[in-house]
Amino acid sequence: MWFRSKPGKHGRPQSTPASSKAPAHPQLESRLQIARLPVDLLQDGMRVVKLDRPWTDVPVLFQGFTLATDEEARILRQYCNWVLVEDEESRLIPVLDQIPSLKQRINEPLAEMRPLHHEMPRAVEAWSRTHQFIASTIVNI
Repeated sequence: MWFRSKPGKHGRPQSTPASSKAPAHPQLESRLQIARLPVDLLQDGMRVVKLDRPWTDVPVLFQGFTLATDEEARILRQYCNWVLVEDEESRLIPVLDQIPSLKQRINEPLAEMRPLHHEMPRAVEAWSRTHQFIASTIVNI
């Protein structure tokens, strides 16, 4: 098992160029960036560095890992609302542009599918069965 040193130790900046050498072409230079993302926007290859809850509350093997499968993303969606990811700036920008569309809410009420007088017989029957079940449970206690 290997351990990753904490960012900021040994004088390393948190945001670093992808390679320590100067790139041959300036436009090919990519910088790593850390961003907070909703779990719905996670993609394979993103490095998850922090969760919205303690790592011990989520069934993952390692703290800080790179998403490799849809199963890993599904687990994060099940347990978390957002995560901090580290990825190339060029790859994060399109993902970050999708966040405002996720925040829009639809405030239109749902259309009434059936009139109330058609639903009442089913509701009365469900209430009666529930009442009988609770009464029998109390008697059997």
